[in-house]
Amino acid sequence: MMKHFLLIIFSFIFTQWVVAQTEKIKFEKLKHDFGTIYKGEKTDITFEFSNVSSEAVQLHNVKASCGCTTPNWSKEPVAPGAKGYVSASYDSHRVGQFNKSITVIYDTSGIIQPVVLTISGNVLDTTEEGNHNHPSKPIVNYNFPQGNLSFEKVTEEIGIIDTDKKHEVIFKLKNMGKETIRVFEEPQADLFFTMVRAFPNYIQPGQEATLMVSMDAAKYDKPGKFSKKVLVKTSDIAGETKELTVSGEFNKVMTAEEKAQAPNIEFDNTEYDAGTVIEGEKVVHKYVFRNTGKSDLVIEYAKGSCGCTVAEPKEKVIPAGGSSEITATFDSQGRFGENKKSISVKSNDPDNEMVTLQLKVKVDKDPFHAGDTGPVEKLK
Repeated sequence: MMKHFLLIIFSFIFTQWVVAQTEKIKFEKLKHDFGTIYKGEKTDITFEFSNVSSEAVQLHNVKASCGCTTPNWSKEPVAPGAKGYVSASYDSHRVGQFNKSITVIYDTSGIIQPVVLTISGNVLDTTEEGNHNHPSKPIVNYNFPQGNLSFEKVTEEIGIIDTDKKHEVIFKLKNMGKETIRVFEEPQADLFFTMVRAFPNYIQPGQEATLMVSMDAAKYDKPGKFSKKVLVKTSDIAGETKELTVSGEFNKVMTAEEKAQAPNIEFDNTEYDAGTVIEGEKVVHKYVFRNTGKSDLVIEYAKGSCGCTVAEPKEKVIPAGGSSEITATFDSQGRFGENKKSISVKSNDPDNEMVTLQLKVKVDKDPFHAGDTGPVEKLK
């Protein structure tokens, strides 16, 4: 009984010791699935790890389970807190499903510990004698060079993005140089961009890669249209920093608490019928409104539907509980018959961002000058 108990205790201690040893390096992920790929396509993946111990870690050896997988790795010791990598390239000329392992052996204080990485996927043949059920991979043109890296595009319009959602933009790039180029994960000055990562982040000469830009619209600057720069730090000797542009429009999505504190615009009336006027007379009407909300109401603009209607707000900012007016002026010169004009009022009221005011007026010709042919006729 005592021997059995001691064996259990020893097994537990040994297991905890092994776990403690293997935790000296921590990989961001241990598996990668390429999914469906095509014969001859490049299949490169970089597994990054961090040295989470208090001493330098040396990768002793990296072995693939077969010759169709070619690994590469950090050759120099990795300092405490620093990052290293293990990259692998699978020979995609072998058609069919694959599942391969890469064993990483590292040396810490003379103790060698293995870590097993795996890659998997399915290679399809799109040649005439191969699989006819799948189209060939489309050709990507990299027409926007920046140093030794050339991009498929350098700008991306993402349209309208709600401020309560996250978004991702993909840029494709290719290493046109003769040296391996690393893409670093660097924090952006604009907090709107939460992460900029390349897959793989070590790009071999002639190799293609994908750059993923992650965004959090909750960290927007202000509602409306935007155009923001993404700065990508690389090891390219022909220019370390690459510049991309993401543009679109923020749609502010308010929480229930924010809505409770928002401004609210209320007009006494939104329609006015001026009746009948004689040509040449001007119609002036004041549309009175109040801010019944709990924060400042901001009038962004008030625009008439045509040049004959001028709309001017008395104030641009109306405090909570305050009131103001928008004066509309209609010039009836040359505007005979029934006239229906509108005035668009835009504000920061989240529930009534755009209010339309209506003005109706009938214009009759001056009866005292009916049939006039003009000043020249009068002089005869």
